[in-house]
Amino acid sequence: MTTLVVTSVKDCQLFYNIPVDKLPIHDVPVDIIFTPSPTQVIFTNTGIPKPRGIYWDKLPPEKLGQVLIRKERNWRITGSAQRAQETD
Repeated sequence: MTTLVVTSVKDCQLFYNIPVDKLPIHDVPVDIIFTPSPTQVIFTNTGIPKPRGIYWDKLPPEKLGQVLIRKERNWRITGSAQRAQETD
């Protein structure tokens, strides 16, 4: 099961048929796009694979610190039993 990715963009930001090899690694394919005027709901039906985790080597140091702080906080809230289930 993968996470449904939904976003909103301005009409001028829509692009169709972008070659996969032109997408930066940090771009995540979206499943549903909303536009404001006229209001559109676009189901992309993309076949582009989504990332299977976090690209740790792509995070700048300040973002990495934020992620690790949140992860530690979540571990404290959910308890140590969850730690065994964590995968990176």
